[in-house]
Amino acid sequence: MGIARTISVSAMIVLLLVGCEKEPDPDQTYVNTGKAASQKLMQSLKGALMTAIADSGIAGAINVCNQKALTLTTQIDAQSDSITDMRRVSDKHRNPHNALDATDQEAFAYFREYLVKHDSLPAYHIIKSEGDLRFYQPLAVQPLCLNCHGQIDKMDSNVVAAINRIYPEDKAAGYSLGDFRGAIRVTMLK
Repeated sequence: MGIARTISVSAMIVLLLVGCEKEPDPDQTYVNTGKAASQKLMQSLKGALMTAIADSGIAGAINVCNQKALTLTTQIDAQSDSITDMRRVSDKHRNPHNALDATDQEAFAYFREYLVKHDSLPAYHIIKSEGDLRFYQPLAVQPLCLNCHGQIDKMDSNVVAAINRIYPEDKAAGYSLGDFRGAIRVTMLK
């Protein structure tokens, strides 16, 4: 009888513990999905840029952003059933495809307000609407970025010429190291 009671008590404890397990937090699931997709995109873009720079220099690497960035982004968002759209967005865009919509503007206002209050950018921001959820990962200017997005008078003249040729209405220059430059937006179904 003692063994049966011990097994019974042990079984009840196991059932109690299993019953107390939390359901996965849906917000954390969105954060994990958004972070993973953003990191994958940044690694893919950086790898493509580094290869292009090694092959044809900074001026030649501009073609990666022009010809491959959108394709890489589309490939990454196609790998997830929960992601409906993914893009890089900026209020000072180079490619008009990356211009802000009204929801993006709300996210950028949040990032700028946060930056003023905390002197740093948050890791991410989420905006929920009726049908979907948008995860935003802010992008700050890194040293490599300055080659094409820095102060025009400090950029190589061949790079400036290539930018002007490919993006005649470019708005994405004039940044300094660490500036808030844009965000990766990952849109997911709620």
